[in-house]
Amino acid sequence: MIKRVLSEWVLIALLASPLKLPADAPPAQETPPLYSATVQVSVQDTIANTSLDAEETSPNPYFYRIQIAILQSKPILNEVAHRLNLSEKWSMENQELYPALKTGIQIAQIPNTSLFEITVRRPDPNEAAMIANEIAGTYRDACADLLLEKQRRAIDKLHTMLGEQRAKVAAAEERVKQLQEELGISEDGRRTLEGAEANLLQQLETDR
Repeated sequence: MIKRVLSEWVLIALLASPLKLPADAPPAQETPPLYSATVQVSVQDTIANTSLDAEETSPNPYFYRIQIAILQSKPILNEVAHRLNLSEKWSMENQELYPALKTGIQIAQIPNTSLFEITVRRPDPNEAAMIANEIAGTYRDACADLLLEKQRRAIDKLHTMLGEQRAKVAAAEERVKQLQEELGISEDGRRTLEGAEANLLQQLETDR
């Protein structure tokens, strides 16, 4: 389950000591202010619950650390750039987008919770909010795709196990037929034995 909550924009204060410039020096360019947009994402390890393997269902002690890496990974951020058309907006080549995006992103887990904070800093507050929301949305979609794939694999494994059990049943029935032939027991005789066995079990239940 993933929940997104858009926070208010926060202006980052840029504090620096004033520099003394020579009288003939050109005026220093002002650094544009940065705005911070933060989205909270709730992450639950639901993937393991769909697995039939004991190794996959056991808790992963590195799960949250892995999610932090995934949230700022190249596949996630490249997809964010594609969805927001940042190549055109920023006038950059595709290979330049990932480092440009990653520089302004910070991922942190809120201690003792399953909540992560995705913080994006950009000169444009609207753009910072869009990127933060899109990272959460892209991560959500990636988790949903992974969960669906895990469920498909679990279903395929169940079908395989069912097929194996049916094969065992068929082999056992074939063995019974062979024993009947070896012992000279006809089909009518087999049914008679089964009926006698059922009557005996019923009688024993009645006498209890």
